[in-house]
Amino acid sequence: MLLSILEIISIIYLFGSFAIDKCNFVSARNNFGLRERLQRNPKMPPSINGQPLQVLAGIYIESLGNFRAADMSFDVDLYLYLSWKDYSLNHSSNDYLLLNDPNIRKYIWLPDLYFANARISRFHDVIAPNFNLFVDQKGEIAYSTRITLGVACNLDLSLYPMDSQRCSIQFLSYAYIEKQLKVRWFIGNSTRYNPNIQLPEFRISNLSNEYCNGIYIMLLWNTLLKEMNLVV
Repeated sequence: MLLSILEIISIIYLFGSFAIDKCNFVSARNNFGLRERLQRNPKMPPSINGQPLQVLAGIYIESLGNFRAADMSFDVDLYLYLSWKDYSLNHSSNDYLLLNDPNIRKYIWLPDLYFANARISRFHDVIAPNFNLFVDQKGEIAYSTRITLGVACNLDLSLYPMDSQRCSIQFLSYAYIEKQLKVRWFIGNSTRYNPNIQLPEFRISNLSNEYCNGIYIMLLWNTLLKEMNLVV
């Protein structure tokens, strides 16, 4: 194959979904063997030898703003990039399989990640559902989708109008504990943002990636945090 699955993710991540047409891929509609396996693919994490499945994540922040001091929240429009392995989806094609049909996607196991501190979450479906899903020969998946969030952030206004704020975007698996699923940031520059973002109240001074394991009912969940430092 001409490109690795990580290069596929990088192309989507850096240049957007329209750049992917320069890569070799074919539609899964013509791969009948894969279609048959999709029909019976269990909706459970495709773990290997009982080991937890590792899901790699990255974020591109397209827009950010509408900070509301009254209800301590802000809005963010982002692209979420995920990669994991599902060997039940391996195939013999020399090209990547593009699975962008919502009817096919519902037969594929997807990470059940949710944004823990989001009050409102919305996927985009104009003019079609905004997602890409590529599978290489070995069953490694590159998935991207666009999401708009209304995120809670405890704003500290004690130094207003010369205040600085630290807001986070937290996401984790809803059902699977760390023994079943581990979420990790992509190695390298896993988070980027649109350089044209202009905030009337703040400027972005720093973005950082963090990990946090939360314990609920004596079970351990794996959590990713995206910290944003905002200054006047």
